[in-house]
Amino acid sequence: MRVYLVADDSDVVHPVDAQDIVIKSKIDVLGEAEGVSGKTGQGVDGLLTRIGTVLEARLQKDSLASRDRHRVALEDAAGFVRAAKGGLVSVAEYPEMVAEDLRSAIRALETLVGRIDVDHVLGEIFSSFCIGK
Repeated sequence: MRVYLVADDSDVVHPVDAQDIVIKSKIDVLGEAEGVSGKTGQGVDGLLTRIGTVLEARLQKDSLASRDRHRVALEDAAGFVRAAKGGLVSVAEYPEMVAEDLRSAIRALETLVGRIDVDHVLGEIFSSFCIGK
């Protein structure tokens, strides 16, 4: 995403992508109703909102996980949090189930920050080996 601040639309020298924002600048000088003014600050809030909207849409499509195990850990944690949220309806009957879902979500997130127990490390190591006779 790029933001082009232009006096008029012909000032854009690069090809504009769908997510690029082209907006008129110096609207205080040019007498324009739409755009931004660096001098008065008019229109800056609207521009920031547009930038936030474009970035939020990109964030929903792009993955934050750089490795497959990170993605799996995030998906696992999200699943456990959803289960805990669903269990809040019956928390009076089964509080230990909600607590276990939350503990499982925490364990999944701990793998992202390096807090992993020995059994987990050994399980990961030996799960990728085929030990024959």
